[in-house]
Amino acid sequence: MDDEIRGLAKAYIQAGIVPVKKVNDALHVAAASAGGADVLISWNYRHLVRPRKAEEFCAVNLLHGYNPQLEISTPAEVLYGEGTDP
Repeated sequence: MDDEIRGLAKAYIQAGIVPVKKVNDALHVAAASAGGADVLISWNYRHLVRPRKAEEFCAVNLLHGYNPQLEISTPAEVLYGEGTDP
């Protein structure tokens, strides 16, 4: 964890995408974004795996020079296709 990731996580929290109490969720997305990932895989439906949330994370990423196309998906979506359950 470096200052770059912490700074991006803070930007997500300041934008209201993730509550302050869920800083680890913000750090998870920030680490994926700073690391250049195209897809973040998570089971966290409350704070991460929601289409509107992905759009918000990508908007902040764009403002900060990171991948504005980051996809946030569940393992099932990656394995079986979008919108499917195992």
